[in-house]
Amino acid sequence: MNEYSEAHPDMPISYAVGYALSSDFDESPTMRELFSQADKNMYIDKNRVKTAEAAGPQREDR
Repeated sequence: MNEYSEAHPDMPISYAVGYALSSDFDESPTMRELFSQADKNMYIDKNRVKTAEAAGPQREDR
């Protein structure tokens, strides 16, 4: 991904990941609860990446 993005700065790619562990719950979660928590964690990661990108070096064409 990084190699592609560096080679194609006009159209970089990125991804966000989220996961959840059943051991993070006090009681055994349902699959729906696990997927919901994983989804929330993905958005937390996505926002972290956006914040890091915004704080990083700016491209000249912006």
